[in-house]
Parts: sequence; C-alpha cells; structure tokens
Amino acid sequence: MRVRAQSRLRAKSGVIWGAGALAVALSGNAMGHAEQAEGSDAVVQGAQPTSASLIAPIAPGTPWHIQLSGRLQEKTWAAVYDIDLFDTPTATIQSLVSRGKKVHCYFSAGSAEDWRSDYSKYPKSALGKNMDGWPGEKWVDVRSAGVRTVLAARMDLAKSKGCTGIDPDNVDGYGHDTGFPLTKDHSIAFVRWLATEAHARGLSVGLKNGIEILAQVGPQVDWAISEQCVEYKECSAFKSFIASGKPVFHVEYSGSLSSICAVTKPLKISTIKSTLDLNGPADKCP
Repeated sequence: MRVRAQSRLRAKSGVIWGAGALAVALSGNAMGHAEQAEGSDAVVQGAQPTSASLIAPIAPGTPWHIQLSGRLQEKTWAAVYDIDLFDTPTATIQSLVSRGKKVHCYFSAGSAEDWRSDYSKYPKSALGKNMDGWPGEKWVDVRSAGVRTVLAARMDLAKSKGCTGIDPDNVDGYGHDTGFPLTKDHSIAFVRWLATEAHARGLSVGLKNGIEILAQVGPQVDWAISEQCVEYKECSAFKSFIASGKPVFHVEYSGSLSSICAVTKPLKISTIKSTLDLNGPADKCP
C-alpha cells in the first residue's frame, strides 16, 4: 500500500475553540468494555460484528467540515463536524450538538502519540516502530488488550464530552512497517471491535481510508472518510457503500474545486477542499 503525503486528518497540537458555548443535557451511560483479555499486553481476538440500528443515520451527501487545529471556524453549510477529541473543549462540542450538528471526535486508534495525556497507559510491548514523518508517534499492536483498554477509555471520554461519533485514525497498519505482523484480517477485527464498543456507547463510527477492507467492515461502520480519492482515482470504490445509505466524507488538498466536484458530486460524496494542516479554511461543492 502506498504511503500518501497526507495530513492523516490530525494535527499534532492546537486547541480547537468554539464561539458561543452552550451546555446541553445528554443522556446515556458508557457501557462495559467488551473483548478485553486479562493483562495489559495480552493479545485479543476481534469483536463480533454488530449492527448500528440504534445510531441515527446520516444521509449520503450531507455537508461536513473537518478542523483539527486553531480556533474552530464554523461553516454555515456544515451539518457534520470532525474535530479533535482531546483538544476540543466540551462546551464547544455540546454547543454544536445543541444546534443539531453531528460531532465526530477524532483520535488515533492505530498509533500512540507521546503528547497525549494517556500515552503512559500504553503497554510498552504494544509500542511499535516510529511513524514515518510523524515525530513522537509510534504504531501500536492493535491486537493488544492493553491498547484496547486505552481506546475504550477514549470512547468513554467521547461519550462524556457529548460527541455523537468517533473518527479513529490509522486502522490500516497492514499497509505499513509497524513492527508487528499485522494483516488485513487484524485490521478487520480491530475495526469491528471499535464499532462494537462505539455502538455500545451510542456513538457512530467511521472507517478512515482503509479502502482495502471496506467491503468487510462496511456493514459495521456508519460512515467513511476518504482523503484524496479524486487524486488517487478511487472514489468509485465507494459506490456500493453509498448505495447502502451511508455517507462518505471526503477531503482533497489540491486541484480545482470544480474538477474535484465533477467527480464526487454525481456519487453523492460529501466533498470539501481544505488545507493539509486542516486548520479551518475549507470550501464545499456548490
């Protein structure tokens, strides 16, 4: 699998601040952590697929905005926001939700970032090779029960802050030199586990890139995110997923907006053109 010159839809640091915070009452308690083996460094099997029948669906073509650093630039046209789980204040998330927005909270699931507050909780045995081009970040063994304990706590945090969904990044370790013998089957099991845990908390979940496993995990995830599917000529691979009623949120970093939208609009892909830093500026298809 190629390694893209991409943002990976996250920034190393930078707080996202919202204008006008309004607290709202949210219901639902975090549920137990399934599929955890004893011992922080134990290897576990993937969770069984679960349905998302209780998750409110988002229609294909729904406009979205993603911003992972800087003061949040709200868009009048955005119905879905993708923002950082750790850096975004609870008040910002709840303000968006109170106004009917869907808020997908970003975190890296397949890597450990040494600037995150929970970094010390990762088992040392589950930390792999450095991620090329991303200082302070290492691949993790997604089979590890200890890793899944950390991620389950992150999903609890997402629920407590009022997020309506989670955006787990770097689930495609099979295509990289992680330091572990990870395969597509491991990623499929991992994404299914994430979906089970997210749905148990009333959270939607998306597949970030990982187009090679879309057919296997499509029934379990609620939406997908694609970087540069126009540039890499892979947008048509989402046709069946979209036909099933699930949206694809898409971002391109180069090329004219008109040429990008000429490809994605007929497919009902939710497209924006943004900066590689994902720091606020963005334009959607007309």
